[in-house]
Amino acid sequence: MVKSDMEASGKVSSNNDFVFSTAETCDFFTVSRETLSAWSKQGCPKEKRGYWNIKDVMNWLGKGNSAGKKDVSDEARKLKADADYREHKAEKESISLAVLRNEYISKEEVDRQWSVIGNQLKTNLLLWSRTMAPELAHMDMRSVEKVLTDAVYDLLEQLSSTSHYKKSKKKK
Repeated sequence: MVKSDMEASGKVSSNNDFVFSTAETCDFFTVSRETLSAWSKQGCPKEKRGYWNIKDVMNWLGKGNSAGKKDVSDEARKLKADADYREHKAEKESISLAVLRNEYISKEEVDRQWSVIGNQLKTNLLLWSRTMAPELAHMDMRSVEKVLTDAVYDLLEQLSSTSHYKKSKKKK
């Protein structure tokens, strides 16, 4: 619809604001007439009886292109705060339900397990100087590199699967 058509149908005011009838405003915001009436009682601006300036209504709802958030109405802030509250409450309830289903591990248990794994890793790495030195003494560089790489992967694999490292027996 071009501007002249809109002016002819009475949808554009003299200052280029969009003015819709009550039915068209309900369609625009996908609300009922009762909701629009309730908004009016709560202070939503009207152009005149039965007509609504869409820009003013959007600013009142907090959806308009206002420069700062200071122009947001109390009602819009209340609606947003209520929606945020309900969203956070639902999130909290879903976490509580997951806890009841034992889908979460306590922080203390995670800390304890990481401490055990860290200590086992430290102990095994420190033992390598005694256990691997004789093994590596007469090897060339590539063989030493392969033995160390295999030992590291073996250690990490065992710690990740069982959290207990047992030195694998060498095949001769």
